[in-house]
Amino acid sequence: MCQGITDLLFLKELIQNLSLEESGSLFKPILDLLEKGKQENLLKPLNTRLLLTYSCAPIVQLAKEYHKGNFQFNDENITEIIRMSWDSIKE
Repeated sequence: MCQGITDLLFLKELIQNLSLEESGSLFKPILDLLEKGKQENLLKPLNTRLLLTYSCAPIVQLAKEYHKGNFQFNDENITEIIRMSWDSIKE
């Protein structure tokens, strides 16, 4: 299995077992980046945690599908995943 996929699945399990405060510190750099993007009108003016979840959760789901043998991470699919994630949060 691809190491990146294994890491995503591990991170998902870890986050599910952390308290809100603990997971907040884990994601602080990303949340800060999303806040900056909102301030610069690059991202939708929505709750920052919603932006994080909406852009990243589909990737975790695809990692699960990959692990089950139902999805392949090839160049075309990776490009589309990035485009779709960006389209979901950009202003």
